[in-house]
Amino acid sequence: MIFMKTYVMQGYFGKIHLFLRSDFTNPLLKLMYFLFPLIGWHRKTVEKIYHLKGNHFTILQEPYVQVLADELDILFCLGKKQRNESTTVNSIPEFIEFEA
Repeated sequence: MIFMKTYVMQGYFGKIHLFLRSDFTNPLLKLMYFLFPLIGWHRKTVEKIYHLKGNHFTILQEPYVQVLADELDILFCLGKKQRNESTTVNSIPEFIEFEA
């Protein structure tokens, strides 16, 4: 655990796509999301907010997980297209993709 004492978090300066649940049973949470839609994220950092059906647990179960997977697939395809358009012969890729 020594690394935890010496680790200094590096900043992230890219854009964030924020996936939020839209199923609120608690009226206080509903009010909080209404008043603070970015839930602590800086406005310049958030590229887009996605409101997905389901709650914290059901968002990873059918049928809600399919909607999440579709949105992520679109984002990955857009990122890959943008990366391919801006890649030159001597550039280093930002991350490695693994085939399933």
